[in-house]
Amino acid sequence: TKMPIIKSIVSKMFGRLPFSNINPDEAVALGAAIQVALKERNEALQEMILTDVCPYTLGIEVSKYRRS
Repeated sequence: TKMPIIKSIVSKMFGRLPFSNINPDEAVALGAAIQVALKERNEALQEMILTDVCPYTLGIEVSKYRRS
């Protein structure tokens, strides 16, 4: 994370420092690329299994009853 307060909160919750040798922007971009490749059924990722850890769909409400 780029936010020191988040690093502090995570440290207190789990009792250890989070990894900080990973660029957060690159991690997000890599995650997005993997999601797209899985949805496109890319041959390079046929062996990869993706498991959702959140039982709910997350989004941003852009107007009443509409999410993005």
